[in-house]
Amino acid sequence: MKKIVFVTNMEPHKVGMLEAVNSADIAEITNLFEVIQVNDSELWTDRWQKLINDSAFVLFTWMGTGLSCDFLKKASAYMQQQKITHLFNIMDPGDDLLEYGIEADCKESIQQYFACGGLQNYKNLCLWLSACFCGFEVKYEQPQQLPWNGIYHPESKNIFTSLSEYQKQHYSADKPTVGFIFSREDWLWNKLAYEEAIIRAVEQHDCNIIAVFTTTMGNAQTGAVKLSDSLQQYFYEADKPVIDVLINPFVFSLTVTGFLKLQDIQSLGVPVLQVYNVYMDFKWWEKNMVGLTANEVSYAVAMPEFDGIIHSVPVSTNEERDDGTHYRKPLLDRIDTLARKAKKWALLRHKDNKDKKIAIVFHNYPPTNSNIGSAACLDSIESIRLMLEKMQKQGYKVDRIPGSNQEFIEDITAHATNDRRFISEQLLREADGKLTETDYKKFGYVTTNS
Repeated sequence: MKKIVFVTNMEPHKVGMLEAVNSADIAEITNLFEVIQVNDSELWTDRWQKLINDSAFVLFTWMGTGLSCDFLKKASAYMQQQKITHLFNIMDPGDDLLEYGIEADCKESIQQYFACGGLQNYKNLCLWLSACFCGFEVKYEQPQQLPWNGIYHPESKNIFTSLSEYQKQHYSADKPTVGFIFSREDWLWNKLAYEEAIIRAVEQHDCNIIAVFTTTMGNAQTGAVKLSDSLQQYFYEADKPVIDVLINPFVFSLTVTGFLKLQDIQSLGVPVLQVYNVYMDFKWWEKNMVGLTANEVSYAVAMPEFDGIIHSVPVSTNEERDDGTHYRKPLLDRIDTLARKAKKWALLRHKDNKDKKIAIVFHNYPPTNSNIGSAACLDSIESIRLMLEKMQKQGYKVDRIPGSNQEFIEDITAHATNDRRFISEQLLREADGKLTETDYKKFGYVTTNS
């Protein structure tokens, strides 16, 4: 019996297909599939030719654009030449020829099974493939449309697609409310370890939480919803936001990626706390001083700043099982810190501006007076001076605003600064605040006596 060969560069697809094949409860189906995960550096060899020659159907799912690597190009050329029935289901198909011997309706069915996602749809895909390409007489169901978004709570058996229904069970009007968005894929496959830890931690700190799984980009063909629609559906009531702070694990930038418009974030009018699912494992993270790889600093830290986010904490690490697959390990102490931080931001939102205490820190490196507030092509001193004027108009308590940027910097340098050339005993005595060595050590830093 010829096999169905499934090749992917995405671990979730590999794990999903293996779970589906093993849950089919039909021994012949289990042995019918060859599920393989590779990457762009995979070499096209005689082994691949033999495997494909012995196949009834070859299905590739690939994250990328078209036939983007040498392996895909050679695989495609060989299958076209040998007239082997196959399909490349690539996220961004480009202009390449991606199939042979498959009807349009079959191609659409495969894409729909993957789009709907989840174990049942993957299982029915395997049954459908075995019937369609191997002649097995098995029962299968058509792709099942599962919710594209919803409110999740670990104490509820079902998800909520109505904010009001959720509030009846998990909401107190006298508590601050934390919004939390996360990937629909995690909900589909019940991979919710860090999400559940966040939900429980926030509730332990006496806050409401509305945890929403969602897709990010709308798709008229599949029915996938836009992230902005999910925000509107679950974080608003009578056109007014019901959350006080938002926790966001999506990397890159919500606006640069097109998931949201800046206006969507501004309309919510709440702080956005960026959290990080670390790419490396716990041992690496624990020993590494930075805690994130260089790539992560770029896409998880730097890029979200385009949205005006507030940096928060890592919430999970990436652990490897014996079979080479991965799972998320929640960082419970960091998640507790996140919950406390979220509560503080939520409560701050309800304070009058006159009661809020704001600290403004000027960049000062190298630590000389001439570098206070240094910024590329920006007059940060004047920017802050103008911001103080606006803050005063909005009710913040501002005792004095310098009349010009020159007056502002002279006022700063008249006090103690990091520039040791100008430090005097008098400036130290008159410093607005002091931190003793004993207090400094309480922050966890080590000081060395010279």
